[in-house]
Amino acid sequence: MTLLGSTPQLEHLAAHGEIDVMLDTFPQNGGITTADALLMGVPVVTLLADRVSGRSSASMLHTLGLDDLVARTTDQYVEIAAGLAGDLDRLSRERATLRERLLGSPLGDTRAYTRAVEATYRQLWQRWCGAPVPVS
Repeated sequence: MTLLGSTPQLEHLAAHGEIDVMLDTFPQNGGITTADALLMGVPVVTLLADRVSGRSSASMLHTLGLDDLVARTTDQYVEIAAGLAGDLDRLSRERATLRERLLGSPLGDTRAYTRAVEATYRQLWQRWCGAPVPVS
């Protein structure tokens, strides 16, 4: 195992070339760390938690059709990680296809994401403008 300190973003992304399988943290998931790994072709094994902060990686994996990398127990987490680490054919396929799958999925559709965020802001603003003024 190698621990790296803070690095510029391009070096950070390039370091994923040295990683075969990313083990997601729990009970809080990686979030951006998970997205970076998937973008760079590194499969991620995650443990589904009971709170939003422990479900983000599972959501990303589900969107990419990688539900088999989502564990429900710590024993299953270890089993999935060990199995994936030993499956060199799959690791090679994931390395070759994950980036394009991510970019072609809703996760990589930045225009649709931006439109959805803008629509939400508009709805919130309209709701606020129509709300009664609080009386103190």
